[in-house]
Amino acid sequence: MTRHASLTPRRGAGHRPPARGVRAWVATALLAVTATAASAGFVALDLAQRLAAAESIAVGVIRGVDVVVRDGEPWTLVTMEVERWWVAGGTRVTATAGDETAALPDALTAAFWGGRAPGAPPLQVAGVPSFGLGERVLWLLRAADDGLGAPTVGVTQGVWRWTAGVWRGDDGSVLGVDDDGDLALDAQAAPDEVLFAALDAALAALEPRP
Repeated sequence: MTRHASLTPRRGAGHRPPARGVRAWVATALLAVTATAASAGFVALDLAQRLAAAESIAVGVIRGVDVVVRDGEPWTLVTMEVERWWVAGGTRVTATAGDETAALPDALTAAFWGGRAPGAPPLQVAGVPSFGLGERVLWLLRAADDGLGAPTVGVTQGVWRWTAGVWRGDDGSVLGVDDDGDLALDAQAAPDEVLFAALDAALAALEPRP
């Protein structure tokens, strides 16, 4: 999403967007942001908590950024051309693009509250991640379109972008591997094949043991 001028309304990422006819009390609702922070994902999550909270985990390139209007509010639909899935709709898949056995779509579209669209006032939602065409991104999503301001786990904590040879998060974290080869935050950068193998192992470690 594009950053807007200061006159553009700003709202908290953790709030469920108001339905038509109830916008008059949005300002009052925003006063509750502290009380709802935990459920909204503003609390700091460690890596295991982030992975466990994800309903879908995928890496790929952003191919579409489009804004639509829902109940008078703009929503930005961000489409990733998926290179690899680890989790899809809550199910472990560990599939790469073109894997016919996984029967997964090649693209994943996530809905983020806010943006600019004809027929609705422009809306900038504080804290919601923005994306540009051609970016390579690793997403942890609660759900692709769950009606909250940002579907990414922990708002910004479930986003890493491939930048200057590292996977760097919007929350400032770097996704890498530690000295034992395990997935870790703010650890050593690693080639994709090493990092992705470590991610798969980290997810397997979260699953209940028989």
